[in-house]
Amino acid sequence: MPDSTNDEVALAVPAQARYLRLIRMTAAAFAAELDLSLRDVEDLRTAVDELCAVAISGASGSEVLHLTLHRDDDGVRVTGRIDRTDAPSELDQIASGLLELLADRADYARTDGGCEFSLLRRPRG
Repeated sequence: MPDSTNDEVALAVPAQARYLRLIRMTAAAFAAELDLSLRDVEDLRTAVDELCAVAISGASGSEVLHLTLHRDDDGVRVTGRIDRTDAPSELDQIASGLLELLADRADYARTDGGCEFSLLRRPRG
């Protein structure tokens, strides 16, 4: 594990599907700096992609998706938000099931001004 145990990266990207690849690549590169297996990295990348895809689903494209990746002793924590009044109210059954498999914890909530989400992925080896 790197010497610095409190690293953080923040992204702000247009809420468009074409930017999901940038988010996936950033999440994978960030996680690869840890003592995570390739499977752990891929699981995190996929979980981040799923949460972001739900958050931007139906967005006009003019909104901005804010994402923060934080590395600490527990693993990788990802938080995100988008300000849009028509954000999906909850995760669908498929997304919920996928996140249950891929993340140690995943939360998604609609707020007054949009939605917020978070996930935690610990090294599983």
